[in-house]
Amino acid sequence: DLSLTDNLDVTVGRKILKWGPGYAFNPTGVVEPQRSPSDPSDRLGQNVGRTLISMNAFLGKSSLTLVYLNDAQFQSGNFHWGEHDYALRAYTFLNGLDLSGILHYRQGDRLEVGTNWSYVVGENLELHGEFLAKKGSSTLYHEILWSDNPDQIFASYPYTERFDNSNEIFYKLLLGGQYTFENGVNIALEYYRNMDGLSTSEWNQ
Repeated sequence: DLSLTDNLDVTVGRKILKWGPGYAFNPTGVVEPQRSPSDPSDRLGQNVGRTLISMNAFLGKSSLTLVYLNDAQFQSGNFHWGEHDYALRAYTFLNGLDLSGILHYRQGDRLEVGTNWSYVVGENLELHGEFLAKKGSSTLYHEILWSDNPDQIFASYPYTERFDNSNEIFYKLLLGGQYTFENGVNIALEYYRNMDGLSTSEWNQ
């Protein structure tokens, strides 16, 4: 970590940057390791951070963060580059509301645009939300989903980028909150919808 000026910081190395306010799910957590919903606080210590270079500019209650990530590593004595990963976050604190706008692009994927927010009501209730969207999808889908024969046997690799050239908007939405009782007990509840996932009929197929 290096402070270039009073308003500009640079970070180089392996680190976990938490951008999303969600607990079990983080659609806008584009710069952090993918967490397990069954272990949202990483008590198992499986998240070791990502290799990155970030630049943070601060202006009052607002900030602008630019991040480059690459999960490069040495394997069998050789150096291997990972996929180039870029992200930009604009953050501000507005009348008690934590608000962020996010842009994200990973090599070979689509540009993603999103926002997240959190707000505290009184001393016990916290509300938060995240939204991330992209046009088209590079997600691989099995061809059996569109087959008229559910018992079809595939002789070739059956996974394709079905919506790679689609104009359809694929989004991830998270709405949640937590309430802390006077005795210290805390309850968190979240709803998550991922348009890259499968419907009930597609799962059955």
